[in-house]
Amino acid sequence: MVSLTHPPSPTDLSRSEPGLGYDFALLGLRAHEARVGRIRQAAEATADRIRAADLDRSEEASMLGAVALATYRLLDPRRRRRTAHRIRLCVLEEEDLQRAESARRPLLPAATDAGSSPTTSQCS
Repeated sequence: MVSLTHPPSPTDLSRSEPGLGYDFALLGLRAHEARVGRIRQAAEATADRIRAADLDRSEEASMLGAVALATYRLLDPRRRRRTAHRIRLCVLEEEDLQRAESARRPLLPAATDAGSSPTTSQCS
């Protein structure tokens, strides 16, 4: 696990995928972790620790940005050498499907008049 004030040690970084060592260490993951749920869980836990720490706004924003970027890179199958890891990162789990479905829902309910159907555009 990486502390909020100290970067990961070089020995932690040397065992991981090329260019991803800091990302694994930042999220407190073992090198080569390829389980999507585990990576997301670690990212959420790291972000929670950052939010709970007594940091000024700019430092907190910077660290949360680093967590988001690390998470993105670790979930990108193109950055992995091992075929099995690439495949594992591409497999969708039920939670992923639910997340995708909820992202397609409109944020606001559709406005309907008594005389019009919900599919009819009122701006025509």
